[in-house]
Amino acid sequence: MQANLQDLTERTLQEIGKLGLCSELNRQYKRIYERLKDFATNRDEDSYSTQLLGCFLAEIEKRYKSGVIGHCRRNHLRRASLLLRDYAESGKLEWKTYREISRPMPSSKEFLCLYSQYIDSLRSGGMSKNTIYSSRNLVRQFLLFLEDNGYSALSETPLETVPSFFQHLLATYQPTSIRTVASHIRSFLEFADGGERLLTAVPSRCVRNRPIIPVLSDEEYARLKRVLQSSEVSVRDKAIIHLAMRTGLRSVDIVGMKLSDINWFNDTIAVAQSKTGRPFRIPLSADVGNCLSSYLNSLKSYN
Repeated sequence: MQANLQDLTERTLQEIGKLGLCSELNRQYKRIYERLKDFATNRDEDSYSTQLLGCFLAEIEKRYKSGVIGHCRRNHLRRASLLLRDYAESGKLEWKTYREISRPMPSSKEFLCLYSQYIDSLRSGGMSKNTIYSSRNLVRQFLLFLEDNGYSALSETPLETVPSFFQHLLATYQPTSIRTVASHIRSFLEFADGGERLLTAVPSRCVRNRPIIPVLSDEEYARLKRVLQSSEVSVRDKAIIHLAMRTGLRSVDIVGMKLSDINWFNDTIAVAQSKTGRPFRIPLSADVGNCLSSYLNSLKSYN
C-alpha cells in the first residue's frame, strides 16, 4: 500500500525536527518537500513511490548538470529526498553521510587520458590537495562541456567553445571566481598535447576579488586588549587571538599548528601554508610566545 505523500512528508518533517537541527534547516526541508509535492502534482500523483522519488532525483541531477543549481544546493535537495526515502522504508531517521553520486567523467579516450596524465603530473609536482581537488573538478567540467558540444579531441575544438565554457560557468560561479577557473584551465591546456592552440581563447582579464581588509580602530583595539587581559577569555582563546592578530596566520593554519612548528630558541614559527603547501617562517613575538607558553602549561596542569 502506497503512502499519501502529504502525510509522509509531514511525518518525516516531525522526525527531522527531533534531530536537533537549526530552525532554518527545518524550514528549508519543508520547502523542499513542498517542491516534491508540486512535482508529484504535475505528474498527477499524490502517493509516495520509489519511482516518483527516482524521477525527482533525476530532475535534480538534470538541473545541476545544466548549471541551474550549484553543488551545495543539489546535495541539500538530494539529502532531503533520501531522508524521506529512509523514513518511508523504516519509519525512523538517523543523521548520516549519504554516499556521493559518482560524478560523470568524459567518455572520450583522449580526454580521459589527458585528464589522468594531468592530475598525475600535479601529484608528482607536489601540489597541495586543495589545488589537485580544484583542478580535477574544473578540468573534468571543461572536458565534459567540450563533449556536450560534440567534440572528443582538443585538436578539433574550435576557439569559440572555450569562452562559451566560461560563460556557462557564470550560472553557478561568482564572476570573481572565474579568474581561478581560468588559471586551472590555462595550466591544463599548457600541459595537454594540442591544448596550446586554445590558450588564446582563455579569458585573460577577469574580475578581481578586492575585499576590503578590516582594520581595528584604536578604540576597538583597546577594548579587545582589555578583554584579553581579563579572566573572561581562556588561555587557549587568548593564544589563538594573539596568533591571528600578530602573525596574520589563516585560521586553518592556526588550527593545524604543531608544537614542533615552534622554535623557542630562535623565536620563530615555521609552518606550511594549507592553501599553497609552501613552507614559510615568521617571528615569534614575546606576547604571542607568552600566551602560547601559558596555554601549554595549562595543558600540563590539566593532565
